[in-house]
Amino acid sequence: MVRLFALIVLVVACSVGVNAETSINDIEVTTCQSGKCDVPSHLTTASVSNMSIGLQANSFFSSLFDTSLWPDRWNCGVWTPLHGWIYILSDLFIWMSYFAIPLILGFFLFKKGIADIPFKTVFILFIVFILACGLTHLMDAAIFWWPAYKLSALLRFITAVVSVVTVVAMVKVIPHVLDLQTPAFLERQIKERTKALVQVNEQLGVEMIERKKTSDHLSATNAELMAFSYSVSHDLRSPLRSIHGFSQVLMEDYADKLDVEGKDHLKRICAASSRMGELIDDMLKLSKISQDQVMIKKIDLSAMVQEVVSDQILRTPSIKASFDIEEGIEAHADSKLLKIAIENLVDNAIKYSSKVSQPMIQFGKIANENIYFIRDNGAGFDMKFADKLFGAFQRLHVGEFDGSGIGLATVKRIILKHGGNVWADARINEGATFFFSI
Repeated sequence: MVRLFALIVLVVACSVGVNAETSINDIEVTTCQSGKCDVPSHLTTASVSNMSIGLQANSFFSSLFDTSLWPDRWNCGVWTPLHGWIYILSDLFIWMSYFAIPLILGFFLFKKGIADIPFKTVFILFIVFILACGLTHLMDAAIFWWPAYKLSALLRFITAVVSVVTVVAMVKVIPHVLDLQTPAFLERQIKERTKALVQVNEQLGVEMIERKKTSDHLSATNAELMAFSYSVSHDLRSPLRSIHGFSQVLMEDYADKLDVEGKDHLKRICAASSRMGELIDDMLKLSKISQDQVMIKKIDLSAMVQEVVSDQILRTPSIKASFDIEEGIEAHADSKLLKIAIENLVDNAIKYSSKVSQPMIQFGKIANENIYFIRDNGAGFDMKFADKLFGAFQRLHVGEFDGSGIGLATVKRIILKHGGNVWADARINEGATFFFSI
């Protein structure tokens, strides 16, 4: 379209520079009477067709509004008033309709906002096209009194150009228009999705009810397990106390009547009963931790580790380990539960580094991450057994170090209750590092 208009402008510009050999004002005026139109002899079709394009263009635009070459339409041909006014009124009504449509569309654009209209270029071209069509009809009606046929031709040419451009623009957007979804389709889609959402909500409601039942059942089961644990611990402790007590009586009151082997058997009975008591206590602690609610708050983790270490040293003055505790480490956790986890990790580090000449225990935090660690330079372990570390009653150094196998299981349960994770890295005789995140 741009090239076409550029060509028109070029033709007009060239025509202006041409010196016209024949002035349009020299043309004699004739009229058409009784349907016969006479044209001056020097302006025959043959003579006009021999004029250059530049001269024709110059004549066309310089006399665009000149009506002297043509009679009005009433005087060219045989028109009855009825025939003429049907023609005129039809053109006028078409013109008014063609002008009303763009006004309505323009009002719609103004109210809706042109930015929100899809394919606005086609929309605007369509408005221009309708206006141009309306002008041609208005011109057709006016020619009955004002025979400006050159102006009429120009209006028709402009209408033709706009029509072609509009058609090309519409063809280009047809694929995009076909992708648009109709209101009826959208309504059906909304209904289908609404129906699907209702079904999903109903299903979620059923699942929530089932989960609540399951949760209630688990809570009841846990309560029963707790009651059972306490009952079992009470029932087991009573005979254990008897076994341990009578064994002590035998050792104290009848030692002179027992030989060395008998005394050794009694010592084994006392040690086993004490061991069984410790296991029962650890089982109860583990069970209780599972039931505790987590109360998150900001805590000074460095101070907590220092306090745990001080308590350990106070209880066991023979500890010879050196401690390196990083200062200023804070965390958001349940202070009561996390302290139990720290106690178990520190106790493990002290225990498994007790047989090295210079035991070293370190507490710190991985930079820019919420990952904390406790490291020792003790016995370590083979990493192929790492998956057994945090299971209840699982031990990797049976006979070498004391313990029940509950400590690390307790640590894992506490860390998991915080939504974190716990893992270890170690080498045999090169120490171990326990990491945990919360």
